[in-house]
Amino acid sequence: IPLNEISEEFHLELKEELGDLIVNEILRYTSNGVSPVYGDAFDALNDKYKTLKMSKGGKGIANLRLEGDLMASVGWKDHSQGIEVGVLSESEEGKADGHCNFSGRSNLPLRRFIPDIDESFHSPIEEKINTTINRFKERSKADALKELDLIDVLEAIGTTQTTARQVAIADVILEGFYD
Repeated sequence: IPLNEISEEFHLELKEELGDLIVNEILRYTSNGVSPVYGDAFDALNDKYKTLKMSKGGKGIANLRLEGDLMASVGWKDHSQGIEVGVLSESEEGKADGHCNFSGRSNLPLRRFIPDIDESFHSPIEEKINTTINRFKERSKADALKELDLIDVLEAIGTTQTTARQVAIADVILEGFYD
């Protein structure tokens, strides 16, 4: 997250919005049997596992929800550089690695629901993330402009000599951001 481009007063709100957005997208994609990383459907369940899953009342698709514990543990944590999204329950880390295979030791079919360090989310999710970040950048710019006084505005538009027209332009700029 480019926190240096966003007013500090908005940092926590941005982190919360992004964290919730990403977690909700992970849950939405996986509930439909789709990877939020690649955008493709997960490989079908083998017949034995599908039968087991359906006997427990689950869907017959690979949606990472046999008992529900794995997806219930997906969340986000705040840290100084942004947020970290992942599996927050230590007891579910093995399952997560089994499906995401970050360790390289899993024999399970790859069902990546969290990107590896050199990956990103599927482009529609990335677009939502970028739209959110850009909205906060714009809020930060607007907030900064509200702090400007008339002289700052005149300097920003390239003059320190005030004419009636420049004062009117500055007033419009300031008024537009106060509304």
